[in-house]
Amino acid sequence: MIILTEPRMTDALEFLSDSDEKLAQLLSDVERAEWKAKLTKQMVFVHLTGTVADREANASVAPETQAAFEEYFKAVAAYNALRNKRATESILIECWRSVNSSRKFGGIH
Repeated sequence: MIILTEPRMTDALEFLSDSDEKLAQLLSDVERAEWKAKLTKQMVFVHLTGTVADREANASVAPETQAAFEEYFKAVAAYNALRNKRATESILIECWRSVNSSRKFGGIH
């Protein structure tokens, strides 16, 4: 159970403030990794022979394409982890505000 204390809310606010740029960087990493993965697949595709369907299938399972997409998925996971942590901290702040508002108006002692 999470206890809503003023120091905990201060920590949450500091975390949100301190992680703004990190979240932006992680989103940039996601977009860059996606671009690299798609480019890698295209580069493999143009060097293959056969029908378009065969080249598409073989480009998708090529080791270099798989490695590029693995980097993309790692970037997505890192971005989502920080985004979710920020969402949790925001929820805690909203709960703190609600509890304090109720205390102010006599709903909670």
